[in-house]
Amino acid sequence: MKTATPRSGCKVRKARLCDAGEIHTLMQPFVAQGVLLQRGLAYLCENIRDFLVIEDGNHRIVAAGALHFLDEDLAELQSLAVLAARQKSGLGRRLVKALLAEARRHRIWKVFALSHAPEFFTALGFTVTDIGRLPRKYMRDCVHCPKLRGCHQVAVIRDVFDGRNRPAAPAWDNASPGEPYSNSGPAAMTLAAGLSLPVLR
Repeated sequence: MKTATPRSGCKVRKARLCDAGEIHTLMQPFVAQGVLLQRGLAYLCENIRDFLVIEDGNHRIVAAGALHFLDEDLAELQSLAVLAARQKSGLGRRLVKALLAEARRHRIWKVFALSHAPEFFTALGFTVTDIGRLPRKYMRDCVHCPKLRGCHQVAVIRDVFDGRNRPAAPAWDNASPGEPYSNSGPAAMTLAAGLSLPVLR
């Protein structure tokens, strides 16, 4: 991935293993506020290839976020964080756009996120959806989350490709509004069997 250096002097690049500690430190204020889930240093090391970072002219990481693949055509934006002193400067938008470009490079069809600030994502072309349409996410992560019963996150999703350059649509993209964004599999079968998934509000 080519790096991008905007006028602010900040550069977007792929994270390296040696960045894990700094990413962990960047996330901690947001974990304390309940905005981000705690990700241990071991988790960050194991999943560092999912992350992009933005570093300033002094090579300090001022923003980070991950694109985590759930299956062959669906990915989640995770652990998005911007240093408090650099917020409202466009770094968050730049980071999400870079992660969407990464998804496009991997031919991912849709990207979603769970967020306390859905308006940030809707301004970037995402739409609010029901977590019940993301059964793989719910069954893999949400059912094990200690915040499940008191979660206030909102699910948002968007197409990665526009109408001019879309690859062939996966079969599930033609699902009706009540059907899940998922290929057939254990999670989808569980949902079809009558599981009611709550909407995160």
